[in-house]
Amino acid sequence: MLPQNRRVGTRYYAYAFDSDQTGKALADPFTVIRSDPYADACGFEPGFTLGVTGFRQSLPERDFLYLDKAWRYLQQLTSPCSQDDGARAAHRMFEGEVTFIDDGFTWRPWVRALPPHEVAQIAGIWERYATTTSKGALATSAARLASW
Repeated sequence: MLPQNRRVGTRYYAYAFDSDQTGKALADPFTVIRSDPYADACGFEPGFTLGVTGFRQSLPERDFLYLDKAWRYLQQLTSPCSQDDGARAAHRMFEGEVTFIDDGFTWRPWVRALPPHEVAQIAGIWERYATTTSKGALATSAARLASW
């Protein structure tokens, strides 16, 4: 997960990586995160400053989730129900926070890589939840997670 502050808000992304990259990704998640996640989400070239786009993400949907406005809701949905409960597996994707410094002008991102067995477990949880609730965006995200 990679949250990113653009001074107008914090953005959240998830990148998929191949299982043979797990060790590298766990040691340093930035090795599997592209240089400009916002550009990936909007279909811009990395470092884009001026031009035209079709606003279609530049990576295949199976490789990238733009979680932006859903982040807080996903944190709440997956958080423990009470202080006595342990964290749910899916909460590992959403439990972190960006650390703002210099009066909010700079930040330290919250980044985590999850190994394939954890992603499979989380995808199963999302699929079960999606089938008992809505068939909308949550079900689509669950299917994409399952493909990771």
